[in-house]
Amino acid sequence: LLLDQWVVFFGGALIGMYLTTLLVYHLANLPGIEKPTRATMPTFAADILSREYGTLLYYWALIVGFFVLFSTQLGIFESLVRNMSDALYGLSPAFRRAIAGDPRRFYYPFMIVLLLVISYLIFQALPTELILISANMANLGALVFPFLLMYLNRRLPRPARLRWWSYLLLVGNTIFFGFFFVNFLWTQLTGGPLVKF
Repeated sequence: LLLDQWVVFFGGALIGMYLTTLLVYHLANLPGIEKPTRATMPTFAADILSREYGTLLYYWALIVGFFVLFSTQLGIFESLVRNMSDALYGLSPAFRRAIAGDPRRFYYPFMIVLLLVISYLIFQALPTELILISANMANLGALVFPFLLMYLNRRLPRPARLRWWSYLLLVGNTIFFGFFFVNFLWTQLTGGPLVKF
């Protein structure tokens, strides 16, 4: 199990991100190619591949990009709805009474509301800006949820609780991801980052 997690998924994710970064870096540094902007970034690789190597690669890049993003976003969307439903159902007797013990009464309406909100938000900015916002919403979650985990952990019976060093990891997680969220938020509010790399 650990080999699957660390070699296949973690290693595969790093290689996948690194290869696409190398591809765009290579394409952006070809002679006579304009540098990508926030507006051109979603189709930059496909456009340059088409121009330099043929139309077939244009469609290949767009189709592969679509399926990678679609499967990722669909998984995130479903897990968000499921986790919210499971957490509310498991933690709140009042919530269980309100939905008459049937999680589907919350699950599907929440999914529809979330879908409508996302359908509206997707047209409010460029795709690259939406990616920055969604990535930093994940950072916000990583800033908040460790405290929720610590709280929930304290409610478990002593043998089932996390060890002391898990709290250190959760606090470290909060500091690490919190820094990036605060830096992003500061940039959005003031136009300049707190810390520039």
